Amino acid sequence: MTPDLHACAPCGHRWYLRREACPRCGSQRVSTAPASGPGTVAAVTVVHRAPREGHPPTPFGLCLVDLAEGVRVMCRCEPGLAPGAEVRVAIEGGLAWARRS
Repeated sequence: MTPDLHACAPCGHRWYLRREACPRCGSQRVSTAPASGPGTVAAVTVVHRAPREGHPPTPFGLCLVDLAEGVRVMCRCEPGLAPGAEVRVAIEGGLAWARRS
């Protein structure tokens, strides 16, 4: 399953995290559709200290992915990804994950 993207009918703006109104124009005429999945890694970091004691196990990767639809999504990622890598984004266990295509 891929992440859901949201789109504003009047202005065409797209975004990832659910909102009741468009962050650009304020319209509430918003539609939702699944992302296609492919994207390009824009940035990567490795987290060495868990936000909660021992959860999730560290180290783990986080990356920003520019999806084909023009939306940037923060994802968990596998080790060794670098900016420019081609990935597919999918929802696994409630989290967005980026994995090599």
